[in-house]
Amino acid sequence: MIKVYSARDPAEAHLVAAVLKEHGIAAIVLGEALWSARGELPLTPDSAPSVWVADDGDAERARHLIATECGPPNPARCQNCGYDLRGLPEPRCPKCGQPFTRLKPGPPWTCPRCGEQCEGQFAQCWKCGRERETPAEPR
Repeated sequence: MIKVYSARDPAEAHLVAAVLKEHGIAAIVLGEALWSARGELPLTPDSAPSVWVADDGDAERARHLIATECGPPNPARCQNCGYDLRGLPEPRCPKCGQPFTRLKPGPPWTCPRCGEQCEGQFAQCWKCGRERETPAEPR
């Protein structure tokens, strides 16, 4: 397993993992349980929620998908080193080089089981729980 993304919070980590799963990459979120201890624990790349891919061979493709499926940077501080990122034009921390992005939702989709209209950032129907049926991209 290889870590491919450090998230600002558990919701962002799950959105990134859903984007990867939508493209046929097995991904899991780790560090989510430590989120409730923030304030007591320092928020570092080791304690922040993160996305990992199961197959090491998918790591580069996963990083590319994250970069292309995400929008402009929007964090206040670098989660890797704590540097203040506000007002910087580059989507990368000037101190440690860590890139940061914000997810853009995809187009809405209709659940094939219940017909519910779901927002594009969700990989699962909010009403019935069915997984989104999206063909995986070729490798």
